[in-house]
Amino acid sequence: MMTLGTRITGSAAGNLGTLGSTNTIEQWQTAFKNAAAAVDNAIEYISTKRATFGSQMNRLSYVSTNLQAQSTNLQQSRSAMMDTDFAAETAKLTKGQIMQQAATAMLAQANQMPNVILSLLK
Repeated sequence: MMTLGTRITGSAAGNLGTLGSTNTIEQWQTAFKNAAAAVDNAIEYISTKRATFGSQMNRLSYVSTNLQAQSTNLQQSRSAMMDTDFAAETAKLTKGQIMQQAATAMLAQANQMPNVILSLLK
């Protein structure tokens, strides 16, 4: 259970504190009007502070959401770059292997040429 301490300051507190049984009804009414005005001012002050805190919380929530989105986007970008690099390196490796196989086949054919020429000369 929460408790809220209140204190009435200013003329309302002074008026209420000095009233006694000898005061007139008008003095009591004035004192209570002043006290009610002080309570209204306190309520307005609290409402203003709540609005200020609410707007600051909304701002912080927006910043938090924005930072989370940026973090997600950075992670996706990093992942995409890593995946792209892996694909590019795989393509380079495959190209190198094909070139090596082609070079080996050409070398094998070049090595057979003298034998073909010798067989034609016989």
